[in-house]
Amino acid sequence: HADFEQGIRRAIPKNIKMAHKFGESGTSEEKQLHESAIVYLNENPFLITIMTKGKDNKTLTNLIADISKVVYKKMKAKSEANRAI
Repeated sequence: HADFEQGIRRAIPKNIKMAHKFGESGTSEEKQLHESAIVYLNENPFLITIMTKGKDNKTLTNLIADISKVVYKKMKAKSEANRAI
């Protein structure tokens, strides 16, 4: 579990259990920020991994959060549809 809360965790509601890990590397000219998580969404857990590369860690962090938000919404809708069956 990582203390990094600004990427995937920022997009997932706090009441949803999640295990995640992040990594960063690069040079002063090109940054890399990657994060993976298992999101325990009801009976439908899912794995998400996002790898980014760019010039600014804040932009990369926001990109991870934005992608995570879209994925979470899709997975939540799928989970709710499965529960209705």
